[in-house]
Amino acid sequence: MNLTGLEGGLPEMPADLPVLQDTADVNVWAKWGGQWRDVVIVDRKGQKTAVYNLSEHDLGDPANRDALKVLLVEASKP
Repeated sequence: MNLTGLEGGLPEMPADLPVLQDTADVNVWAKWGGQWRDVVIVDRKGQKTAVYNLSEHDLGDPANRDALKVLLVEASKP
C-alpha cells in the first residue's frame, strides 16, 4: 500500500508489481492501521490477509525473504 502523497516513486516500480495507491478519499492506510514500510498482503478478493513490516524484517536476511514469499504464495491461492 502506497501512502497518499508518495506517488512519485511509482513510475520506477516494475509494471507487473501490484500496488494499492491510497487516496485521501478512501484512506485505506488509516483504516488498515498502516505503518511505514508495511507490506500489506491481500487475497484474490482484495481482503487483507497479513502485514509484513520491512523495518522489522530486513529482506537482506534470506529467512525474512522466505517468510514473505510464503505469505504471498498463501494469499494467492484460491
